[in-house]
Amino acid sequence: MKYLQNLKNKHIPLMMSPFVSQLGLSVYLIGLNWLIVEATGTTKQLGIIQAVSGVAFIITDVFVGVLVDKYNPKVLILLTNLLSALVNFGGAILVNSNHPQTLLLIVTTFSLNIMLAINYPSVKALVPSVIKSNKIQRFNAISNTIYGFASILAPLICSILLSLGKLSFNQFLL
Repeated sequence: MKYLQNLKNKHIPLMMSPFVSQLGLSVYLIGLNWLIVEATGTTKQLGIIQAVSGVAFIITDVFVGVLVDKYNPKVLILLTNLLSALVNFGGAILVNSNHPQTLLLIVTTFSLNIMLAINYPSVKALVPSVIKSNKIQRFNAISNTIYGFASILAPLICSILLSLGKLSFNQFLL
């Protein structure tokens, strides 16, 4: 606890970026599950979207190391968070909640997966230049705990959003 109190302001965003990205993707995926099942009554379309979009992690993992080494991790972090927000906003505008468009949902989910797959290693690459070497292990432990907490918090956020009333998927994304 004392360590958290000693963190400077520049450490907090470094911890929170992967958390917010993971939280956003987790909330989106829960919303996607809800949309597809409610609109189609089946999970077939959801399976296709998730399978195709899951390939994003595999493809991105092959190139992300080179990408992070070649480009400034700060720029990659900002860019991936900005693009994720734009993809969500675009999805909120374009997706038809009554008749979900599989291709649009694949592109949206694929894009969000790529952004998260780039964001997390970018943050990890930036850690040694921001955190003192004797504090990196502790920072990583706390950061990983906070990152994992996103998977616990996402269902809670979704249940609160869905309990507010009849939301469309578009409103849910916004």
